[in-house]
Amino acid sequence: MKKVEKKASHNGMAEKWVFFACAAFSIVAVFGIIIFILVSSIPALAEIGVFNFLFGTNWNPTNTNLEASERFGILPMLVGSLCVTFGALILGGILGVFAALFLVYWCPEKFKKPFEQIINVFAGVPSVIFGFFGMTVLVPALRVMFNTDSGSGILPSSLVLMLMILPTVASMSKNALRSVPEPYYEGALALGATKEQAIFTVMLPAARSGVISGLIMGTGRAIGETMAVIMVCGNSTSFPSGLLSSIRTLTANIALEMSYASGLHRNALIATGFVLLVFILIINLSISFLKKDSKGSARLRKMAGVTDTKAEYRQKGLFSVIGKYVSYVLSAIVLISLVGILLYVIIRGVPNIGYVFGIDGSTPAIWPAFVNTFTIIFISLIIAFPIGTCAAVYLNEYAKPGSKIVRAIRLFTDTLSGIPSIIFGLFGNILFVNLMGLKYSLLAGGLTMSLMILPTIVRSVEESLIAIPDSLREASLACGASKLYTLMHVILPQALAGMLTAGVLSIGRIVGESAALLFTSGSTRNFPSNWLLSPGGTFSVMVYTFATEGRTATDANKAYAMAFILIILVVAIYVALGLIEYFLGGERKWKTKKPKEKIKLKTA
Repeated sequence: MKKVEKKASHNGMAEKWVFFACAAFSIVAVFGIIIFILVSSIPALAEIGVFNFLFGTNWNPTNTNLEASERFGILPMLVGSLCVTFGALILGGILGVFAALFLVYWCPEKFKKPFEQIINVFAGVPSVIFGFFGMTVLVPALRVMFNTDSGSGILPSSLVLMLMILPTVASMSKNALRSVPEPYYEGALALGATKEQAIFTVMLPAARSGVISGLIMGTGRAIGETMAVIMVCGNSTSFPSGLLSSIRTLTANIALEMSYASGLHRNALIATGFVLLVFILIINLSISFLKKDSKGSARLRKMAGVTDTKAEYRQKGLFSVIGKYVSYVLSAIVLISLVGILLYVIIRGVPNIGYVFGIDGSTPAIWPAFVNTFTIIFISLIIAFPIGTCAAVYLNEYAKPGSKIVRAIRLFTDTLSGIPSIIFGLFGNILFVNLMGLKYSLLAGGLTMSLMILPTIVRSVEESLIAIPDSLREASLACGASKLYTLMHVILPQALAGMLTAGVLSIGRIVGESAALLFTSGSTRNFPSNWLLSPGGTFSVMVYTFATEGRTATDANKAYAMAFILIILVVAIYVALGLIEYFLGGERKWKTKKPKEKIKLKTA
């Protein structure tokens, strides 16, 4: 009997260590990305000089007559990145916060769900769609509006990034506002405040940590965006001289020159990525600090009573009333902008859908795109899904709640999710394409994407596990089942909705990715000749290449058609998420299935 108990205990420890290894993979991945990019950056930083690299004003890698310190300076691109990000944050932040206020407090009930769905769908729209819209609509419109030869620069880049970060800011602000306890609002009304005064002087300040987190996350996405900015910024390596002067950002610089760079030039581009990575890590740490600081703030409770003199002063003015109507107007602008992009892509894409099937006599582009895209999806999921699921199991079922190791794993998982795709592309290019000798291939792209989707899988499955009542676990263990048996036959079947959600969200991330895949799987428009080891362009990559590298009207028509197909895929993904939530999610499943039916006892 003792031998059996000892063996069971040993097996339990073995499975725990397997789950822990999967959970710790996020830590290994983050450190691996930092180390590989840093090591590849050191030769360039040593030869150029850190100060000269950061504050040099000239980027001219082809002029070998100059010293290295005079050829590689990223200050103009650093300034361009900051200007574009700041403009996007101001515009997108204001629109996103006021849209969230409208959605939570003033939106009619029958319009609330459709508005939320539109915001959610556009949070998953590939960045190349926004860039394509900016290139074909915004840039020509600004050129005519300001009567200038170039419509590219800071203004169109900021507008495109505004549209991209708006759903993130709006969603996080909405969640933060809804998480504020209802007594805060009721207490303000009881003290004589109007609804508008209660919202702007109590509820919004009480939700400020979540709102600021949304703004910081939007900043991270804006500063790390690549493909959309390339298509509208103009790509000149000079300091910005106006809102419509051609500029280049850090990410655009890497993407534009990496394909042909070598030697010191290539190392300097990787060093540019390391500078970008440092910015992103600082942003992620700021979000973590805000989350920690937001717990139990006494100042928020003080605001809830509307006792500070500043709040009392603001109640007497027109600020709250004006804020209400500003929220209505800005929400209408948000809705018109997002729906306008959708309608534009549909109107221009549907008539040209035949071009991707080869009606012009060229090779059909749609079938290679399907094969390449779904091959990368297959590779990514078969690697990331087991690791992510096991990591979630460890965090929720085996780890001690609140322990330092759990906090560390979650911190690194969040950090991994916040790293820009261009950094993943650099890492994949260094490790998989060059060091491992996979070259540009679907396998290299799939391995890179498995790292990118890992945080999504961990978070989705973990949330599903958290929602499962503890009574199911207790009943199974009380009946004599082992912990592993309970996990495999009771817990995971009940977490099926979360696991399917994780898979669908991961597919959406892969379908919409372009920057990382340009550096790893390439942009070939043909069928893969050697399957996994052949290069190949996915749907997003082909939209980019047709739009930016096309030389004929037919290529432009193919870009419109590919963009339309991408929109269809995104909508299909969110429809699938809705079906999963309806049939498998929520409390409905606990009412329709008896826990006892899920427990099968082992015979001695």
